[in-house]
Amino acid sequence: MKKSKFQQNYILIPFLAIFSIWIVYYIEIKFGLNFNKYGIYPKTFLGLRGVIFSPFIHSNTTHLFNNSIPLAVMLGCLYYFYNKIATKVLLIGFFLTGILTWTFARPAYHIGASGVIYFLVSFIFLAVFLENIID
Repeated sequence: MKKSKFQQNYILIPFLAIFSIWIVYYIEIKFGLNFNKYGIYPKTFLGLRGVIFSPFIHSNTTHLFNNSIPLAVMLGCLYYFYNKIATKVLLIGFFLTGILTWTFARPAYHIGASGVIYFLVSFIFLAVFLENIID
């Protein structure tokens, strides 16, 4: 029996996200690199590149583990329960949290996927809450 696109997304997307952040960390360790300078540095033109790169950069294995598990769970939930709008929600959260960090955060490099994770938790909580109120 062939799996539908829906059934694959809630497994495939979290896997690809976790794989990508782990491969970036592996490259840093393997080649002795430090990608922190590619994180978000607020209110600087060069710091804007971090909006794209920062969710993939982690400072150490503890930081990586602490982002990997909740990111996998939240992406799985997002694509399982809200498949039709999941990619749009993920992209909005990805860019919105980056821009807000760039706009309001303290002057330092900000890295990691925590902003995206908090956005996904907030979205899912609010969506479930509003669905229960409307029903």
